[in-house]
Amino acid sequence: MLAPISEFCVYKKMAKYRQIDTKFWSDNFIVDLDPLDRYLFLYFLTNEHNNIAGIYELPLRTMAFETGLEVDMLKMMIKRLEEKIVYYEGWVFLKNFIKHQNIGADTVKIGIVENFANVPKKVIQYIYPIHTISIPYNILILILKPISIPILIPKPILKEEGRFAPPSLEEVSNYCKERKNGVDASQWIDFYTSKGWFIGKNKMKDWKAAVRTWENRTKGEDSPVITIGKKSG
Repeated sequence: MLAPISEFCVYKKMAKYRQIDTKFWSDNFIVDLDPLDRYLFLYFLTNEHNNIAGIYELPLRTMAFETGLEVDMLKMMIKRLEEKIVYYEGWVFLKNFIKHQNIGADTVKIGIVENFANVPKKVIQYIYPIHTISIPYNILILILKPISIPILIPKPILKEEGRFAPPSLEEVSNYCKERKNGVDASQWIDFYTSKGWFIGKNKMKDWKAAVRTWENRTKGEDSPVITIGKKSG
């Protein structure tokens, strides 16, 4: 997991200051990047446009001016950072930024929700639900409430008392890489999210076991397909 990145500020009154853990440079994701990609990722975390929600508007021309990188190069570099960053319609969304904030503080919750309120509806519809795994459920509800997205939001299954909690895309992706099974982690996440994390009539208890079952199934046939719309006759 990427080292914690926190934002400190007096809400709406003073400049923002960010603290980056020194383990940032030894994180596996960072180590595997080339120097320019590391520079760009650090820029996304620390530039003045960023906010406590980790979602902000940043045109490519502005990005190019502030980093000194060419627009065409930026497009390629952003694609290489897709595991941690979503860039859509000129908006940046840092996937794991919110979970490193002190979300127990009311001012932080208010700041996150108010920043999302300034984001165009189509951008939020794009990043939800696939890219919002790290957003706490109580904050996600406040963000989506005024948007009227016609998607059921299952109540979170907490990790407390040994109960099952859905894995993140990063966790599934890393496990699939470890097993070298060729399973598409995004497709796997989308499929079980659509099922409410049920396997048949039972709640999933061990997501790694579910990955292995999927893996075995794909050896002899295609992966399960999520079908939307009317069933064919």
